[in-house]
Amino acid sequence: MEELQVFTPGKIHDEKFFKYWKEELRASPWVLSTIQNGYKLPFLKLPERYEERNNASARAEPSVVQELVEEMITLKVVKVVDKKPNCVSPLGLVTKLAKGKKKYRLVFDASRCVNKCLDTPPVKLTGLDKALEIRYSVNL
Repeated sequence: MEELQVFTPGKIHDEKFFKYWKEELRASPWVLSTIQNGYKLPFLKLPERYEERNNASARAEPSVVQELVEEMITLKVVKVVDKKPNCVSPLGLVTKLAKGKKKYRLVFDASRCVNKCLDTPPVKLTGLDKALEIRYSVNL
């Protein structure tokens, strides 16, 4: 009997899950490439020289931001570089109270520089009724 693979958040890139994505889910080539190689921003052009300090939410709790960044470095989600990049976008910090405990989410704010350089298709959020119409038209 085949061993059951338990999904663990943050382990999507683990090689033992790739077979499931490929054979069971029949993921598209783009999804499979993203799982294996990471997400690559679809740049139309590279951003110009740009630097902005962190948003007020991140500046209010610098120790939390530092802890979250260090965790991402440890998990190899981001990497440390030797010199400052050409484009330095601000970070934001979203705080949520859940079961009496603060939870944090670090946000990369690409709104003022990076987003303007990306090839992104327009998305219109029209409402739940449209989502249901789409769902039933493709027989999910």
